[in-house]
Amino acid sequence: MADSMTMYDTNIMIDYLRGKDEAAEIIRKSTDEKGISISSISCYELLDGAKGNEEEVLESLFGRITVHHLDLKAARKASSLHKRLRKTGSELSAADMFIVAIAEANDEIFVTQDSDFKDSYGKVIVLEK
Repeated sequence: MADSMTMYDTNIMIDYLRGKDEAAEIIRKSTDEKGISISSISCYELLDGAKGNEEEVLESLFGRITVHHLDLKAARKASSLHKRLRKTGSELSAADMFIVAIAEANDEIFVTQDSDFKDSYGKVIVLEK
């Protein structure tokens, strides 16, 4: 995993932006010199829930981190994941499937607080809330 950047789920970024020390510590501990990333799906989720001046803060943040997009490779990963999960009776929302597929397509470590992701991809780290 040494060559991987760390991609964060929306839930950790929300806590980080709202000043929760635990989220800042998670990011500090799990981020290497390559920096951090989020998916464009998380960008949407963050902007959609923004309050007050948070949208300005987010725009500044987006300019300083890597934002990965849903491309064809990630779409293929999402489709494969959806088919696999459907066979096991597990489900993720479409947005969550896209987010983790984007992480997988970019070979990134994915850090979340959502246990639903635990069996989705080999580089998922699920943290307790």
